[in-house]
Amino acid sequence: MMREAAEEHGVYVMGGVVEDASPIVPGSWPRTTKETLFNTIPAFGPDGTLVARYRKVHLSRVKAGPDATAEATVFQPGDHAATFEVNGLKVGMCCCFDLRFKHLSQFYEEDACDILAYPSAFLHSTGQHHWELLLRSRAVDHQVYSLGSNHAMNPAAAETPGETVMYGQSLIADPWGTVLDACPLEGEGFAIADLSKEFIGDVRERIPLRTDAREVTAAP
Repeated sequence: MMREAAEEHGVYVMGGVVEDASPIVPGSWPRTTKETLFNTIPAFGPDGTLVARYRKVHLSRVKAGPDATAEATVFQPGDHAATFEVNGLKVGMCCCFDLRFKHLSQFYEEDACDILAYPSAFLHSTGQHHWELLLRSRAVDHQVYSLGSNHAMNPAAAETPGETVMYGQSLIADPWGTVLDACPLEGEGFAIADLSKEFIGDVRERIPLRTDAREVTAAP
């Protein structure tokens, strides 16, 4: 579906899938196990070509209010970062819970990324406190654009005991920490903004974090 949408509309598309990496043996059924399943983000180019694939590194483990997640009981973690370029801007690929791990976004900063992209299923119980804060923080910390696409909140689920409720509010934050556009918590929508390589350079020149960073050691 993502490949077809990218090709039909001439755009880049990325999103989450369950990837089964079971070996294909002719004449037998695939043997799907926890060891062969990954929470994976493929990215497709305007011609439908797979330009990058990222397997989620940090699997969600959360206890917050009524919610508890344990992705490691279902998936294997990935081991590698992944990037691709869109019109001269380098995109670092992440997924949901990765948003909480700054060493991953730091890796992408050192790899000269301009954008960090986080397709997500962020819970309402944590998202109402952390979602916008984390996306803006990553944008400011690394002087990049951060893109967070999130599952919209289902009002019916919010009224049903035991149902998992997502937070919604897909948004785009710029290197200054400004939210350029955001979707509502509920329903489908689009967050749209112009991203500028020049603005990234301007922010990095005004606050030169990369040249002023220093090593710190423990006190003697």
